Amino acid sequence: MTAPTMDTLEPLMTEAEVARLLRIDRSTLCRWRTAGVGPLQPVMVTPTTPRYRRSDVAVLVGGTQ
Repeated sequence: MTAPTMDTLEPLMTEAEVARLLRIDRSTLCRWRTAGVGPLQPVMVTPTTPRYRRSDVAVLVGGTQ
């Protein structure tokens, strides 16, 4: 198995980017994350830095990867 490279890593979005795209407040994403609910599961880059897979967000808004 080959280690991932910058070309093969999936793009991640910040909370602000996702909230803006979904037209919701960042606090809504935070509540979803801390409650373990909502349509998106974050990737925790650090214990306090959530990121969201661009492909998951695209599916949610009806787009493509």
